[in-house]
Amino acid sequence: MAKRIITGVALIVISVALILHSKWAMALLIFPIGIMGMKEFYQLALFKGIKPSYVNGVISVIILYLSALTLPIDFSIPVLTALLLITMCVFVIRKDNHVSALIDSAVTILGYIYIGWFFSMLFYLRDVPGTITAYGFTIDQGAAMALLLVLTNCFTDIGSFFFGKFLGKTKLCPHISPNKTVEGAIGGIFTGIIIALIAGRLLTLSFVDSMWFGLIISLTAQMGDLWESVLKRDVEVKDSGASLPGHGGILDRFDSLFLSAPTACFLFYYFIGF
Repeated sequence: MAKRIITGVALIVISVALILHSKWAMALLIFPIGIMGMKEFYQLALFKGIKPSYVNGVISVIILYLSALTLPIDFSIPVLTALLLITMCVFVIRKDNHVSALIDSAVTILGYIYIGWFFSMLFYLRDVPGTITAYGFTIDQGAAMALLLVLTNCFTDIGSFFFGKFLGKTKLCPHISPNKTVEGAIGGIFTGIIIALIAGRLLTLSFVDSMWFGLIISLTAQMGDLWESVLKRDVEVKDSGASLPGHGGILDRFDSLFLSAPTACFLFYYFIGF
C-alpha cells in the first residue's frame, strides 16, 4: 500500500506539472507511456502464442502522438487510416514469424488503436485555445480540460477502492476481477461525479454538463479497468508488468485513461463545446 500511494502521488504531481506547462511538456509523459504500454500489450499477446508486429505497432503509436501534437483533430482519422493501410502491407510482405496473419494483424492494429489513437486524444484536449481565471489563477483552458479528465479518473479509482474495501459485499464481475464490487463501482461513480462538479464549476461548465461528464467518464474509466482485467485473466497474469511499484505495469495504471480520453474528447467537441 505504501508503494502504491507513493507511486500514485508521484504520478499525479508529475502529470499535473507537465499538463499545466504545455502540450509539448505533456508529451514527455505520454510518449514513454505509449511505448511501454505497447510492449506490455504485445507481451500479453505473446503469452497466448500470438505474434503481433511490435515495430509496426510502436512506430504507429509514435506517428499518432506526433500527429496529435502537430496537426488539428481533423487529421486524426486520415492518419489512422494510412497506418491501417501500412499495417496491411506489412502483413502482406511478412512471410514468416507469425502464427496467423488474421490474428497477428488484428492484435497489432488493436494495440495502436487502444494505446495510440485513443490516448492521443489527450493532446487534442490540451490544445483547446483560451484561458480560464479562477481565484486569482489563470491557466490554459486546454490544461484545465485535461486536468478535469485526469482528476475524474483518479477520484473514480480512489472512490472505487475505498468504497469497495469498506462497504463492498456484492461481487461486480467475479469471473473477471474477484475483488471488484458493485458498492465499489457505485462509490467510484459518486466520487467521480463530485470531483467533476467541483472542477467543472471552476471551468465555468454548467451543473448538468459537469454531472454528465463525471458520470460518463467514471463509467468509461471503470470499463477500461475491467477490459484490461479481461486481457490479464485471459493470459492468467496478475499484472501487465512491473514498471510502477505498487501498481504493476503501465496498462494496470493507465487502462482507465486509454478509454476515457477519447470519450472526454468526444464529449467536449460534440456536446459541451469549447
